[in-house]
Amino acid sequence: MKLKLATLALLGLLLVLPILINASAAQAQSNSMITITPTTPNEAPFHQSVGLNWTLSFDAVWSYGDNINKPVENATVHIEVKNREGTVLETLKFNTTLGRFTFNYTTSTADILTFTPTSITTQTEQTYNTDTLDSTPNLNGLSSTPIKVMFDTFKIELLNCDTGTLGKTVTTVKVTYQLLNSTDLPYDKVANSKVLNQITVTINGVTATETQPNTFTAESNLINPTAYLNVQVSEEGWTTKVTAFNPVHTANERIWIYAVGAVSALALAAVGLRLVLARKANHDNPAVKPSSWPFIGAILLGGSSAVSFFWLLTGAEGCMHQFDWILLTGFAVATFVLGLVGTVLAFKRRLQPVAIAAAILPMLTNVLFVKAAFDSYMLPYSLLTLLAPASLAIASIIALCSDDEAFKKP
Repeated sequence: MKLKLATLALLGLLLVLPILINASAAQAQSNSMITITPTTPNEAPFHQSVGLNWTLSFDAVWSYGDNINKPVENATVHIEVKNREGTVLETLKFNTTLGRFTFNYTTSTADILTFTPTSITTQTEQTYNTDTLDSTPNLNGLSSTPIKVMFDTFKIELLNCDTGTLGKTVTTVKVTYQLLNSTDLPYDKVANSKVLNQITVTINGVTATETQPNTFTAESNLINPTAYLNVQVSEEGWTTKVTAFNPVHTANERIWIYAVGAVSALALAAVGLRLVLARKANHDNPAVKPSSWPFIGAILLGGSSAVSFFWLLTGAEGCMHQFDWILLTGFAVATFVLGLVGTVLAFKRRLQPVAIAAAILPMLTNVLFVKAAFDSYMLPYSLLTLLAPASLAIASIIALCSDDEAFKKP
């Protein structure tokens, strides 16, 4: 009888033991094995300037078993970097060394970036993932807390540009942080004010005066028909933001229109007079047929050289107003001088190849370097700005190539 009871007890134990083991295992599997957390509280995003490094630091510790709360040493951690739209920008990889790993990160674009540890591989080549906690629990689980950083910059808005006075411009701009919401409204539980403090605003190199909160005004001298405005905002510990604008200068534009109109009328009158004289000469002496192509080519090349002179003035004035247009200015000087030389050679019907080359270089400068100068500050421009000078140079080349014999008979 006792033997039967012992046998039944043993059988019962064998039946119950797997259930107890499975329940214990299930309870163990519901606990993550490793936890990765920031070394500093991150309840709200950190606010940082674009272009500067932000230091991020995490601790990796065992969160289950005999090594609980001990650092996870010499493990490899993968960190996912996402933007505010949730797009993964890249995955970083670091070694935990003694359980803590620190790294620097920066970006040139204003954005809210989230840094999330997604997996860790120990010295024994065992990998723990955050995904395992969201699906079927197992011992290779990872619990991690992300860090969010706002890489911000300044937003510069052109409020007003008074160009009614000849040679002067009064500019008013509004400056705020780009990522933050309306004034003093909280962002993700932290109140980051858009009201700026201790900032310096310059407009064309002139320090602007804060006339109202976040609103700055400065006066600058300009000679161009377009008011090229270079606005720079700087704050201690932040990367300086440069924004450019190019509104029309109404007062200057009128003077330039009159000047260009007068010069164009003189050029057309000279071409017309030349054609009349050539026709008269041909009528008086039919055996002689003077060619007008070198003269027309010279007039057109002179016009192309005048365009180079205009960009020379624009580049030089821009450099004085903190624009980085030294290359545009240098090449404009070279092409202006070369254009004058080519114009003189075309008038004298000398050295045709040099005259043609003098027309080609201004065409390249007035297109390529002007476009590069505008693009460097994201300034808008019309195709007419580039095509008109190029067309003038092409027309001069065609005229200079139309009669080779004319250059052989000065």
